[in-house]
Amino acid sequence: RENQGKYHQVHLSAVYDLLSNRYSAAYIEPRKGHNERNAFDLMFDERPFPKNSLFIFDRGYEGYPLMAHISQKNHFFVIRAKDRSIGGILKGIDLPNTDEFDFLFSKILVGRMSTKHMQNPELYHLVHQTYKPYYLNQSVKEYPLTFRIVRFRLSNGTYECLLTNLPKEEFSITCLKKIYNMRWGIETSFRHLKHSIGLLNFHSKKIESIEQEIWARLILYNYCMAVTMNIKEKKTKSRYSYKPNLANAIHVCRKFLKSLIDEALPNIE
Repeated sequence: RENQGKYHQVHLSAVYDLLSNRYSAAYIEPRKGHNERNAFDLMFDERPFPKNSLFIFDRGYEGYPLMAHISQKNHFFVIRAKDRSIGGILKGIDLPNTDEFDFLFSKILVGRMSTKHMQNPELYHLVHQTYKPYYLNQSVKEYPLTFRIVRFRLSNGTYECLLTNLPKEEFSITCLKKIYNMRWGIETSFRHLKHSIGLLNFHSKKIESIEQEIWARLILYNYCMAVTMNIKEKKTKSRYSYKPNLANAIHVCRKFLKSLIDEALPNIE
């Protein structure tokens, strides 16, 4: 708007643990020129994730360097990809001529193109120097990447595509659907982070202070979830079990922190 003053914009990328319901890592960068895949690479290298971790991504993260980065560290990924008619990785791949398939695909990543590579473009992929993949160096000039391309029909008649390095013998298409559906947990967490925790409103103007407020709210969210997730489900005479209302639970946890200076502390449970 013409009458609007200057303002700061930042972009928050985060890794969210869907089993413990807590943020495992976060990266804050300017909104202008932000890159979510680069942000994940930085978080992925800085934090030692548990063995055989599974990372679930929405659209926008598909890319050979990111998938190779995860595979090289012996972790797993499930990435929602653009359909073959839209663009992205699948557009240039010779896929089965069927509506649904579970296709094993291989690509060899290289840091520099030679004559051999240029003569076989369907087999080799040049990694841009911007990504600076450490798994490609003077001694390792090629990195083979193998993953599954899965396309299946949804209940509304549309089709969804997933990229994964999970073994087909252990993870069927039905299982992959359930795994990707778990990703909605981070969307729910963002809702509580914004509205219940209060990340929608800031008290600062300086970018450093705004970042401090973001970190404080992430820590507060993790604290609230650590408490709430340890509350046992309430058992009643009916066949239903009741879980704590998360918005109310966050309010109680915040009230507890504010009352630490008082003599009488509330019973959180």
